[in-house]
Amino acid sequence: MGCIIAVLAAVVPRVLVLAGWYNDQAGWNASFGSPIWLLLGFLFVPWTTFFFALFAPTGFDVLSILVLICALVVDVGTWGGGLFGNRKQISNFRY
Repeated sequence: MGCIIAVLAAVVPRVLVLAGWYNDQAGWNASFGSPIWLLLGFLFVPWTTFFFALFAPTGFDVLSILVLICALVVDVGTWGGGLFGNRKQISNFRY
């Protein structure tokens, strides 16, 4: 069950980014300015990329910045979750 949740957590934001980009390519490209930023966001911080593209056309207010910060925390948390979860499986033996 844990693996299914991990796979969904990795796949769902990327599917949202792809669906949003596919439906409004000009808007997404205008939000990021360069396809490189969109690609890097898709690979490393998909939730932040999705919410940035959602809020960028209307401008940023306090609520949208808070949502972006929360999305960034979630993205960074997915990187550290694997390290924290495997801490007991890694041997403490040192050469």
